[in-house]
Amino acid sequence: MNEQEIKELWDRVKTLCKKNQITHIEMCEKANIDLGRFKAQLARNGEPKVSDALAIARVLKVSVEYLITGTEKNDYKIKYENFKDKIERALSEE
Repeated sequence: MNEQEIKELWDRVKTLCKKNQITHIEMCEKANIDLGRFKAQLARNGEPKVSDALAIARVLKVSVEYLITGTEKNDYKIKYENFKDKIERALSEE
């Protein structure tokens, strides 16, 4: 991955954390990733370990492919998850 692709990956992680209403700390805990390493990688746009990328993708409900490229082979899966999340939030507000 080149520097720009890595920056875009971390931008997607930040955006997905906000969308999923999860902090970086919570994401790291759920993904079993060392918070210090995560923050260091984020700060210097370091390339994540494959195992970290996989764990982050699982927590954020996307594929590793999406984290890396910003596209998903199965875009319908993302649309389904977004729709499902909206319904769950609406039901919890009632």
